Amino acid sequence: MAAGLSRESLVPILGTFIEESRRRVEEVRAALAEGDLSRIELHAHSLKSTAATFGAPALQAHALALERAAAEANSAAASLLAGQLPAIAESAMTAVETWVAESD
Repeated sequence: MAAGLSRESLVPILGTFIEESRRRVEEVRAALAEGDLSRIELHAHSLKSTAATFGAPALQAHALALERAAAEANSAAASLLAGQLPAIAESAMTAVETWVAESD
């Protein structure tokens, strides 16, 4: 996951990833409710980047698709993708939490 970092250094960073990802998912949900595609694009972009950094390829790919749909003002696609986002993000965060628990 992160070559060269000790577990003690990595665990708080992973905790921040999980917290930030949950916050971004909620921001996407709120932006969707308001019909704010530019905010969806912003938060999807951030999720895409952090997912790439922390080795969550499914979340990265989904966030990229959501970012593109929002950038292209494709409300239907953005709505569909945003609706799927919580489950995909939770799957990535569960994988991180499992890794942390198993590395004790």
